[in-house]
Amino acid sequence: MSILSKRYRHVSKKLTNFQLQHGGSEEAFLTESDIMGDLEQHERPHRFLDFYSEQGVKLALDKYGYVKALKQKGFESIVIKIDTSDPFKHIFRLYFNQPQPENMLVELFIRKQMFAANPVFESDIKGKVFKLLYIEWFTLQNPTIPFSPDRPPLPSQIYPGLGMAKQALELFIVMCARLHCDGIMNIPERYHNAAIYSRRFTYFNPETQGKLSALFRDLQVYSLAEVAWAFEWNCVLDKSTRKPVKWFTDEQILGVRKIIRDYFKSKEYLHRMHKASAQFHVIIDEAKFRKKMDKYRQNHFIEPA
Repeated sequence: MSILSKRYRHVSKKLTNFQLQHGGSEEAFLTESDIMGDLEQHERPHRFLDFYSEQGVKLALDKYGYVKALKQKGFESIVIKIDTSDPFKHIFRLYFNQPQPENMLVELFIRKQMFAANPVFESDIKGKVFKLLYIEWFTLQNPTIPFSPDRPPLPSQIYPGLGMAKQALELFIVMCARLHCDGIMNIPERYHNAAIYSRRFTYFNPETQGKLSALFRDLQVYSLAEVAWAFEWNCVLDKSTRKPVKWFTDEQILGVRKIIRDYFKSKEYLHRMHKASAQFHVIIDEAKFRKKMDKYRQNHFIEPA
């Protein structure tokens, strides 16, 4: 367990449910809506993930040191906006100075979702249903700095990253435990999303995980951005057929509950993963890729690295 993980777990133990649901001291008076909540559920304000109040979210970000870290990056005035109008997709946005699109640092679409485990092989996990935090969309960005040859944009990226992904993931993990969820899930839409999440997440399907491992093995001489753009431009080829490899979408999961972690460590999972990796080999169409990249750099005024 990392020092950051230990610190976040220590803070989590000190924060009470009451503080996170109300944003203040437990000695504060209960409001009428709290008292009558069970009788008048429709009149209660919606909480983020059906648990956190807006004040509670702000308190948590402060206690976990997220606000301090943002200030160290030059963002003194932080504005938080939470939208729970859609019960199937809660939205969290964090801005600096004013809540305007060009000032947005963080955007998160998230919900709780039931996941029925149906692995491709017999397993103790088969048929079980787990409650997961599903990250539908998540971006961390810094609109105040430009891209550079050493820090080129990734597909769909408007601004460079914020550099706080590790802290954000630890927040998700303590949230998961607080909400009694079994894990965290996402479905990467692009290669770079999967690669970044793979530091802690694993594809539920071992064959998909094997293919991702093969990509890391065969394309290790390329940067994250180069491989990401190669997929965008259909320059990643199956080595044997020379046909473009389309990006594959599947569930990536970080297991908080032990039974999920054990599934990823099982002999059958690892066997199928390694087999899939051994059978999958890719290359990049260099001529096509370099032509596309040169044109991209010219259009976006980016000098070669």
